[in-house]
Amino acid sequence: MIVIRIAFVVHSLQIGGIERSVTRIISGLSRDLFVPFVICLDRTGPTATWLDADVPVVEIKKRSGNDIRSILRLASVLREHRIDLVQSHNWGTLIETATARKLARVKYHIHAERGTVLGVRETAGLRPRLRSIAMRLVLASVSQVMSNAHSVAQRVEKLCGYPSSKIRIIPNGIRGYSTNGRAQYREKILDSLSIPRDAMIVGSVGRLHEVKGFDVLIRAFSKLPTDARETHLLIVGEGDQRKKLEQIASELNIARRIHLVGHQEDIEHWLLGIDVYVNSSRSEGMSQAIVEAMSVGLPIVATDVGDARQMINRDEAHCGIVCLPDDAENLYEAITALLGDEDLRYEYQQNAKQCHQSFFTLQKFHEAIADLYRQTAMVSSSSTGSTGESPMSQPLIRSEPELLEKREGDS
Repeated sequence: MIVIRIAFVVHSLQIGGIERSVTRIISGLSRDLFVPFVICLDRTGPTATWLDADVPVVEIKKRSGNDIRSILRLASVLREHRIDLVQSHNWGTLIETATARKLARVKYHIHAERGTVLGVRETAGLRPRLRSIAMRLVLASVSQVMSNAHSVAQRVEKLCGYPSSKIRIIPNGIRGYSTNGRAQYREKILDSLSIPRDAMIVGSVGRLHEVKGFDVLIRAFSKLPTDARETHLLIVGEGDQRKKLEQIASELNIARRIHLVGHQEDIEHWLLGIDVYVNSSRSEGMSQAIVEAMSVGLPIVATDVGDARQMINRDEAHCGIVCLPDDAENLYEAITALLGDEDLRYEYQQNAKQCHQSFFTLQKFHEAIADLYRQTAMVSSSSTGSTGESPMSQPLIRSEPELLEKREGDS
């Protein structure tokens, strides 16, 4: 049996969208067909614990800036593990991976692009132009480009000229969360935050980062009337914007009804405590948080960025309202529309669950990913370097200097 040895090159294993995606991909790969490795250009991180115990994690410990030695170390790792297919992620790993895989003579290279193309939000200036040229040249040499969002593919074409028609779109998929015990989880959350049990909860999940637009969400929330049913805003996530968001809430005299609960492992339980889910991002590819909200049947308000419109307004089965990005007034109007219409919320709840089952399940995601790898590596023919054996016995987290020392000792 032919086994494809795949190396996933990431910057690190901190908590973020790329890390979630990589660990989810690896968890669904059949070990009869694929042997996965993770290579961190920098160092590992907390999401390493999300990986199965049989997945080695190698640290390159790249220095800041252009570190030529890190490319040589990466090539060395690819050769040692006899990698058949390497997958890079976003601008931060593209150039290093493309160069190292040629040095190591790795035959197949998939580049996954999601979020901010070129690693910068601005499109004018010398740096974006140089990156655009480099990206166009490198993408022309890879085996396949993939993304989780049509909007990202279109942005790649706009910024560096690589045809969006050549980019394979595989949307995020999640297993979905059970809604059993919804009432109990909701009561537990409300009680823990001293929120009245008959209050309405507007909620969101994401890093407390400027791009997520939580400052706009708080300003929109502040416009809700206080003489009707009490409403609270719940934001799950942590980040460098916490103090700014707390200051805005205090200035608007709504701090009592704003709850920044930080990073939480049991996201599904917090989602079960929400009545209306809001994605207020200024920029997005495909929001995984929206899919998570769909899976528990939440009516959604989302800014018109990335693939949000396509996700929640499919045919006639709408599951939310799309509004303008960076517009507190428009966001307030959309939230008000859902809070004030119980029948509409119920309709969107049912449509959200169905949308998740039809398009965004983990099974569909894993099947599409496995097909991509098989097609790219042409499994019907002999795969370079594949022997079919199980992963080599070795420590699961090592730095590249340790690998070099091992080889010198062996020689």
